Amino acid sequence: MPPSITRRVFLGKSVAVSLTLPHFLQATHAAAQDVPLRLNYQGRLTDPSGLPKNGSFTFLFRIVDNVGAPVTLWTETQAVTVDNGFFSVEVGSQTSFAPFLPGLFTGPPADSSGPLRFLEVKVNSELLTPNRRIVSAAYALNVAPGPTGATGASGATGPTGPTGPTGTGTTGATGPTGPTGASGPTGASGATGTQGPTGPMGETGPTGPTGESGATGTQGPTGSQGYQGPQGRQGPQGNSGPQGYQGPQGRQGPQGISGSQGYQGAQGSQGPQGPQG
Repeated sequence: MPPSITRRVFLGKSVAVSLTLPHFLQATHAAAQDVPLRLNYQGRLTDPSGLPKNGSFTFLFRIVDNVGAPVTLWTETQAVTVDNGFFSVEVGSQTSFAPFLPGLFTGPPADSSGPLRFLEVKVNSELLTPNRRIVSAAYALNVAPGPTGATGASGATGPTGPTGPTGTGTTGATGPTGPTGASGPTGASGATGTQGPTGPMGETGPTGPTGESGATGTQGPTGSQGYQGPQGRQGPQGNSGPQGYQGPQGRQGPQGISGSQGYQGAQGSQGPQGPQG
């Protein structure tokens, strides 16, 4: 039984790829505009057990160097139909290579065979390994580079850079002092006149009329209460007031001690005789 292999490894080994281009793309871009700037990429997609896949899959392409770093910002995403595992894609048909030339396929890094450019492929976000190097097709080796194009117009002048630091060189020796020019003649000063005598003081003028009284100012805050003065002398007694109302009768006092019997009075005269019965 063959050893089991993961889907990632299997995909990487099972994809038969036809990748031809870099110098051909550059030459045809400059000298033969009728040649399409595309890469043909073919292969077969299977599951880990080797059964072919079918359906639509999302392929993401990037051009990278030998360590997997992208050489430009170019990327392309395509929905690819897979039939019995087989697929064929024209890389560059959705996102043109043209705006990214020449750096996409030329320049460092490189080895003795030329620039190191590889096609990185992800299928449904899974990275296929290893990356496939992009090489020249046989007939593309005979395509001569086109003539050098005319020099483009100069770009606009960039902004002025910041002022550099002030130099610290030593100050040069002071040059000799030039000759002093001749002074012009000083004009003659006029004679100062004599001071006149002080005049007598004039009489004092009459006092002016009194001005109108100003508006009354706002009342100031109440001052703190002063200390209490000494008590004044007692005044004379006032007149007696009217008699007040009689108060209610008080409670009856206890019975007093019986007095001594008084003298017997004189006998009274006899009264008239009463009617006959």
